Amino acid sequence: MSNIQLTVRSISDTPTIDYHVRKHYNRLINTYNKLSSCHVVIDAPQRKKQKGKLFGVSIDLTVPGKELASHKQNENLFIAIRDSFDAVERLLERHLKKKQDQSH
Repeated sequence: MSNIQLTVRSISDTPTIDYHVRKHYNRLINTYNKLSSCHVVIDAPQRKKQKGKLFGVSIDLTVPGKELASHKQNENLFIAIRDSFDAVERLLERHLKKKQDQSH
């Protein structure tokens, strides 16, 4: 079982951010316990000529034989976290299905 690495840039890291990332990660690890590594990067890059912050969440996930990545953005940080984990989970499901189909 892997550990999660969380990097937060351009904003303050808070226990709430950590909680939400770990909640989604734990759901993922319960579904597939052979994750080799998981790196989550949260960033709020400066946007010129636009109002409001746009949060970006990138996830790099490694499973035996494959690297999966997702990147989602949203004005709500917690929606960006959820959407990015949902996207990487769909990629993981496709990878597992493909692997299963190849073994038959």
